[in-house]
Amino acid sequence: MGMCTDLIAVSRDVERHVCVEKEGVHLRRYYRFRLSRHYGGSAVGDVVGCNFNCVYCWCWRINRNLEIGSVYSPEAVVENLLTLARSANYYILRLSGGEPTLCFNHLLQVLEHFSRARRDKEVFVLETNGFVLGLEKKLVEELARYRDLVVVRVSLKGCSEEEFSRLTGLDSSVYRYQLKALENLDDHGISYSIAVPISFC
Repeated sequence: MGMCTDLIAVSRDVERHVCVEKEGVHLRRYYRFRLSRHYGGSAVGDVVGCNFNCVYCWCWRINRNLEIGSVYSPEAVVENLLTLARSANYYILRLSGGEPTLCFNHLLQVLEHFSRARRDKEVFVLETNGFVLGLEKKLVEELARYRDLVVVRVSLKGCSEEEFSRLTGLDSSVYRYQLKALENLDDHGISYSIAVPISFC
């Protein structure tokens, strides 16, 4: 539990740097919005800040500089993503880069704005390491309000506890929270997919 407690503290520290609440609106720091070919074409919001420090992370420089980028309201995030997606005739919107489940209230408000502005085929993909969703089932219950429009992509950091520890530098016991996230999502009928770095497995 000690390592888990430490990781919770890291998560809260990151949130203090990248989350802002103003009159009930939860803002978050992003470093860019872009188009991507992944998922057959998607519009991406890359968030700043992560609670993991994986050895193969492609945006580790960004996540070590928590002052980079700009703070956006949930409404502005959705407007940016929809504008990009529709300009390219894409139907997938997603959050990536850092860990999008940090600043969870911001995420929920993003999904609420998306639920009002989306068109029939548009889907929201949430890319996550799963720690927060495995740790706090009540957050998955809140996420379930949007089960009809969201797909959660859980990136497992390895195929075993030992490999997880080698790739993340975290205690091997934390790996179980990634697996618990899958269980919680399944229990609440939320669609999910699993990503595993097979080159390490």
